[in-house]
Amino acid sequence: MSKRSTTRIAAALLGGAVALSCASVVQADTGEIVPIEQVQGTGASSPMVGAQATVRGVVTGAYADGGIRGFYVQTPGTGGQVPTEGSPAIFIYAPDDVSSVQVGDYVQVSGNVSEYYGLTQIKAEEVTHLDEPAESVKPLAVSLPSGDEAREQIESMLVEPQGDFTVSDNYSLNQYGELSLAQGTSSILPGEKLLRQPTDVFAPNSAQVKALAAENEERAIVVDDGATLNFSTAKNTSVALPYIDAKQRVTVGAKATFTGPMILDYRYDLWRLQPQGQVIGAEDADIALNFEQISTQAPESVGGNVSVGSFNVLNYFTTTGDQLEGCTYYRDRDGNPLTVRSG
Repeated sequence: MSKRSTTRIAAALLGGAVALSCASVVQADTGEIVPIEQVQGTGASSPMVGAQATVRGVVTGAYADGGIRGFYVQTPGTGGQVPTEGSPAIFIYAPDDVSSVQVGDYVQVSGNVSEYYGLTQIKAEEVTHLDEPAESVKPLAVSLPSGDEAREQIESMLVEPQGDFTVSDNYSLNQYGELSLAQGTSSILPGEKLLRQPTDVFAPNSAQVKALAAENEERAIVVDDGATLNFSTAKNTSVALPYIDAKQRVTVGAKATFTGPMILDYRYDLWRLQPQGQVIGAEDADIALNFEQISTQAPESVGGNVSVGSFNVLNYFTTTGDQLEGCTYYRDRDGNPLTVRSG
């Protein structure tokens, strides 16, 4: 199955354990331990979709709250180099058992193998804690590869991204708790660290636009918060936004520096880096990167003698609707009315 064939809306509506794949199905597991690498396989989807499998691994990330409802396991002792026989890590969908595990546990998991919108997973039917010693997992220190095929090779692994990263988009940070980074600089626009809109610099439908769009996709990676919460809904307004607060900013153009490992994940049609636990607020222990704090005193001078001004007329109202019969209005996280919503 193509990594690009699904949508955020469909995934959110259907929940966490749907098997979608064109891969062949192997015979059901007989109870023997199957290497995680064998479950993952070397293609876009698992060769064991629809089969039962029993795997063992060290827990590298666990998410009891926030909507992910599962944990990641990785083969003990792996991570020192890029695998050649399939990724040694996998996501375990275990809403009933995730609260009983924590990072570092050595566990055995039995369940059904599936592809959840491009992410290989096992829907746990039994989770057993193992007392025997297990070699620790090593974070894979690499420059993040570009393209689905190369990233599929290290799907769900604990990674320590190498190289330079720049915040390229923070639009969804206050809604879904995610932001986008750009890796390195553009080869098409020398020195450009951000992911420029292709038609901002080239003519629409030109070869240069297509080339820059493809490069942007290869350089982009989403940093997630270990949750699937929508912070714009009333039930989640009491949860502190991840990565930011009144003093800690995440600004487009700021340098992002990794200080610890994260897990390479695939959700909602995009490759992501998940923390090892849900991030709540700007001081959470699971935050694995620092953001450059850029001064906002004044814009940098770009030369020239023309100034451009703009005004958002969509919010050009003298009331918020709270005093008008039949009107509803948007609220901020404290419940204060902001502007007319309908009516």
